[in-house]
Amino acid sequence: MQGDNIVPGLIAGICIPILFFFLVKGIGWLLASYVFDSFNGFSLKLNCILAIVANLIPFQIFNRQGRYRAMQGVVGMTFILIAAVLIYFRGSFF
Repeated sequence: MQGDNIVPGLIAGICIPILFFFLVKGIGWLLASYVFDSFNGFSLKLNCILAIVANLIPFQIFNRQGRYRAMQGVVGMTFILIAAVLIYFRGSFF
């Protein structure tokens, strides 16, 4: 497909997890503030994992559009984010 390159995948692969991280953080804050009295919100580790899993959304969109180079960008950025989370939480994962 013409116009298919890796840059949109890299951009989507970093923007979607950041947006989803703050979305989950906001949902946790709303639950803690208005619904549950003893709930302190979601842990940072859960927020990071859910943000990385959110990369399935642009991956599937690029797959349906047949933009395979952009899919490579999303997968590459996902591996970078996974490595960053594993390094940051290395003491509590293993």
